[in-house]
Amino acid sequence: MQALEANPEFYTAWNFRREILGRTIAGARQEFPEPGAGLQAAVSAALAGELALLEGAIGMNPKAYCLWMHREWVVDQMVAAGVPGVLDTELALCEKLLQADERNFHCWGYRVAVARKAGRGPDAELAYTSDRIDRNFSNYSAWHYRARFLHAAGGARLADERGLVERAAFTDPADQSAWIYNRWVLARAAPHALDVTAGLPAGGTGGGAGVVGGGSVLLTFSEPVRGVRAGVRVEADG
Repeated sequence: MQALEANPEFYTAWNFRREILGRTIAGARQEFPEPGAGLQAAVSAALAGELALLEGAIGMNPKAYCLWMHREWVVDQMVAAGVPGVLDTELALCEKLLQADERNFHCWGYRVAVARKAGRGPDAELAYTSDRIDRNFSNYSAWHYRARFLHAAGGARLADERGLVERAAFTDPADQSAWIYNRWVLARAAPHALDVTAGLPAGGTGGGAGVVGGGSVLLTFSEPVRGVRAGVRVEADG
């Protein structure tokens, strides 16, 4: 334990602890072969200190892969034993850590695993990402996390993304995060997107277009469009 308190990225020490704890948990399962309060208490007693040790280690280095991997293993053992409230505690921890560093992709990835174990569906996680993005449109990790659950929710939800992207783009047009996400939405909504590069001013480097539902076409340009005083006409070729 002292070695890990000094250096949380000591992979070998974490592996060694898993072996020891695994034997302890196996002994508890032999003593309490049936699920119930006895097994829950035994596993909680064996692993409560491990959660505290990990929380301190993550506080020192929140972007060490081995810490998140070990914590997920610990949580899996507790969930398998039926220890109540574990996943809610982990979701609260993720919220606390994302408040400190909203772009910590290690924590975001861990939240994916915890949300799945907790049975949180795409709608709940999309609502969570909407809240995080509304707080900061430049949260790349939240956009990426949203894309994962939007993919699971199905293509029908893609058309609704326009409003979120537009709010972000109008709030801070120079920020890249919403534009990168917009390109992903277009690629998903319209695999055969129109090529509008030819319509850009000289020196333009690219753009895109796609049908996003309801007969609407969403155009994106990689550079500012100036001098357009009338509407834009889109013609389908073929």
